[in-house]
Amino acid sequence: MENNNMPVPLSPGMWPDEDYEIKKVIGQDFMSISYLAHHTLLDCDVLLREFMPAHCAYRTPDGMIAPLPGMETVLQDSYNEFVENMRLFFSIQHPHLSSLKTAFCGLTGTIYGVQSIAEGKMLSAAISPSHSAEKILLPILEQALDVLCYLSQKKLCPIDLTPQCFVLADKELKMNLFGNVKCESEVSVAGTPGYTPVEHVQGCGGAGIWSVIYSLGAVFYHIITGKAPTPATDRLGKVDPYIPLASQPALQSRYSLHFLSALDKALSLWSEDRWQSYSDWQQALKQIPKDATLPMAGGVVGGGLRLGGSGGGLRLGGGTGLSLGTGAGGAKPGAAASPGLRLGGGMNLGGGLKLGR
Repeated sequence: MENNNMPVPLSPGMWPDEDYEIKKVIGQDFMSISYLAHHTLLDCDVLLREFMPAHCAYRTPDGMIAPLPGMETVLQDSYNEFVENMRLFFSIQHPHLSSLKTAFCGLTGTIYGVQSIAEGKMLSAAISPSHSAEKILLPILEQALDVLCYLSQKKLCPIDLTPQCFVLADKELKMNLFGNVKCESEVSVAGTPGYTPVEHVQGCGGAGIWSVIYSLGAVFYHIITGKAPTPATDRLGKVDPYIPLASQPALQSRYSLHFLSALDKALSLWSEDRWQSYSDWQQALKQIPKDATLPMAGGVVGGGLRLGGSGGGLRLGGGTGLSLGTGAGGAKPGAAASPGLRLGGGMNLGGGLKLGR
């Protein structure tokens, strides 16, 4: 489930350890809180990532981490998983991936990862939505996809992608993912509201690379618009309130339709309508000329309404627009749809004939 009740961060001036003083909060996600801190012995600033899971823990008045009622076992299991994820992070190296230097058990009863500060700013702060352009964001998106491809080759993926994971240093991306990486085979239902796909918040399974693709799309949606997309739970219903980026005239002066449509496809409500691999998205960005356009990914109506039968029946929106007779019985949100007659990427009628994109 999505949880808007995030634990209280440590305040500036507090000491999670005798060597580190908190300077300010950088960001917060479902599993942790990131801080700019000062190492007094070495006289340098570092990035601290504090294990503080919103679904099972809270901050006591004296700064300690404590389990929510009845969540003691969940907190311990989450703690063990966080530690294991940090160990995994030591085994991976990539030029656009920030590395973990060390970790320590703090005086607050939780664990902290220590990372050197990337010379730059968080991507959401470094790029103003009103001044961003495709020539700026396209290389950054490609770098992020390179990192995710690299992790996937090692059977790893991020637990929770949010804007705080992205730092821009001299036009080069650095992704902060330590303590935030898991094995691809592990299904996660954790996530930060607005950046979490429907298969996570529904708890219905079906998580995979397409789930990370949704989160990455949500991060770049935030960069472009200045805010997170509508939470997935609010997109379920007769009308999906999501307004495709490719349909917004104010964005078309700075971005090509193919770039905006590719992001819309990543943010399709249902998983089968998104890019199914990082390389698919990469190839779409590389192969389509900059002055070309794509048919709009995702219907204006959205993906919340499905009518008729367990095989999918009639579906409005959700990335492929109108789809009739999408397959055999037993299909659920997240299951792949059968190809049929498709007109311009928007209407699909069961069968084998396909027209347009």
